[in-house]
Amino acid sequence: MAGAGQSARKLTMDDIRAAAERLKNWGRWGADDEIGTLNYTRPEDIIGAARLVACSTAARFAAPTTSS
Repeated sequence: MAGAGQSARKLTMDDIRAAAERLKNWGRWGADDEIGTLNYTRPEDIIGAARLVACSTAARFAAPTTSS
């Protein structure tokens, strides 16, 4: 957003690509990393998330499949 006295400018695809390159996490934790941004998760985050669980009912969200 433009501030006082500045005109708004449309973002270009080059702007988006530059931001994506600058902000990416790919490779941040090494070539063998498999959890990516979850590396930022702390034990207290997991405890806090567990406290938000209101019921223990399991729900299936997979689409049915047929075998041939």
